[in-house]
Amino acid sequence: MKNRKFMKKHTCKILTLLYLCFSCQTDDNIVIEENIFSNELNQNAIISLSEISNEPHLLNRKTEQLENQMQWTAFLVGETLVSNRLAENEFVNVLSIQNSNTINLRDLLLSINNNSAFKKAFRKQFDIYLIPQNECGRPRGGPVLTGGPGGGSNELKFLNFINYLTVINCIELYLPHGYNASIAENYSSAHPLNAIHSNTAYIHPRDCINDDVQISPFNLLNDSNVIIARPLRSSNCNYEEYSEIDFTDFLSN
Repeated sequence: MKNRKFMKKHTCKILTLLYLCFSCQTDDNIVIEENIFSNELNQNAIISLSEISNEPHLLNRKTEQLENQMQWTAFLVGETLVSNRLAENEFVNVLSIQNSNTINLRDLLLSINNNSAFKKAFRKQFDIYLIPQNECGRPRGGPVLTGGPGGGSNELKFLNFINYLTVINCIELYLPHGYNASIAENYSSAHPLNAIHSNTAYIHPRDCINDDVQISPFNLLNDSNVIIARPLRSSNCNYEEYSEIDFTDFLSN
């Protein structure tokens, strides 16, 4: 009889503890689901600043990854502008509203309507270059973070790409000469994330004949549309690992 009372008494305690543990796990699951977008963002491909401080060589990997994604950003914008007149008109309109020769990607890809001509045309170019093909005249790899999960829908890959550029990083487009829609050929490139004032550029429409172009202040023609993707320092992105670099110096007038 005593054993039964003991079992009843302690069984209640055990059940209570199990309930509390399950409740905690449920709360954790809710938090995870609420942040599923952030957790899906190719965590294996994103290198934290704490890791960099402990492993200096990781900065090189992070730099290569960021520079490549910026190259793809400028490249896809360049292809979008020469392939879709409505998208080009929207781009010019956003640039005029900014009243400068820079466009924050958040204003171009997040603030405008999801059904905008530019966003739809940009997404189309993204999908085109997800398909393996001849890599001449285009940045290396593809517009997907390396090191992350390879599966997932194109929609998720696109959201990962946009989130990397506008939330994890703060990227803007810099057009040294503004944008002239009457010019048929554009060039795209990215900040090299170092003190060198040149980098590989790509011609639009995509050119497989002249696919290795170096752009620098010495060959920056006044009659060309040049689109540069570069980091933008802000309260959300201080880029302290590049504290000695002024991103606005690259190809500045």
